[in-house]
Amino acid sequence: MGIINLSKLLVIVTFVLGMIVLSSYAHSAENVDVISGQKNLVYQYTVFFPDFSCKHNVYPTVRNQNTKHGKITSARGSFIMPKGRCKGKRMKSVDIYYTPNKGFRGQDAARVAITFPKFDNEAFGNTSKIIRFNFTVK
Repeated sequence: MGIINLSKLLVIVTFVLGMIVLSSYAHSAENVDVISGQKNLVYQYTVFFPDFSCKHNVYPTVRNQNTKHGKITSARGSFIMPKGRCKGKRMKSVDIYYTPNKGFRGQDAARVAITFPKFDNEAFGNTSKIIRFNFTVK
């Protein structure tokens, strides 16, 4: 048996624990108020290693089920990490947008699957998180 690289083990354990936490949110719903007639940023998501470098080198893929009264789209973006060890660092993100149909006001809903790719040759990855959105279009 070879020597275990502790920093790599920490990243693996942190990632696996993070995936366990994410799976606990798989059935939760995001209630979002949006503005009629425009593209609304409704969610930002990032994947990073909470080590001292806060590096992040992958983008999850987003699959969506378009809504009855609008459209879900995604794009690569970035944001400043608001808290934690990586506070103040610019992080890459996947931004999720909802655009209601022209003239629509009322309730709408969507389901989005975010899938994390396999990291390098590691044993983890290809994990999905389901996010349910409930939109109130004003």
